[in-house]
Amino acid sequence: MKISVPKSKLDEIGDSYSGDKLTERTMRKPFEYKGKVFIAVGGYDGHEWDAYQIVPEHSFGEESFWYNEHPESFTYHGMKAKKGKDVFVLQGPPMTFNLDASIKEAVQCSMF
Repeated sequence: MKISVPKSKLDEIGDSYSGDKLTERTMRKPFEYKGKVFIAVGGYDGHEWDAYQIVPEHSFGEESFWYNEHPESFTYHGMKAKKGKDVFVLQGPPMTFNLDASIKEAVQCSMF
């Protein structure tokens, strides 16, 4: 599913990129979208990000695994990552967030 967002939100999503941290069993600061929490796992920097929702491990309801234990066919769905002492699980399907160029963001202008 593709979702268009303003540049400020796309930058926040980019800051959550954790594809490189999952090998260390950690993640960067997640972002919120419509009341759900996500981290980005890949994409085209500045234009588009693929992200997975993260849920507490105890509420996942399926088998989960660490990066180095992933199944034969690679998937992020079910992968575990820590934030502090808490363990979360990436839950698919992935969402693709891209830049909505039609959204005009407020810009504060100087009078001088």
